[in-house]
Amino acid sequence: MKSTPGAEMVMVDRIQVQQVLINLMRNTIEAIRHVERRELSIRTMMRGNG
Repeated sequence: MKSTPGAEMVMVDRIQVQQVLINLMRNTIEAIRHVERRELSIRTMMRGNG
């Protein structure tokens, strides 16, 4: 996969990233609670050596 021009590697706290993702999923679930068709897709991929 090609990297985005201008994108740089950053150091992050994996627990904080996990919490952000959980919050985004919870917010999405709340937002789509009352719609007829509900779908939340999550994809992951491993990159680099980390």
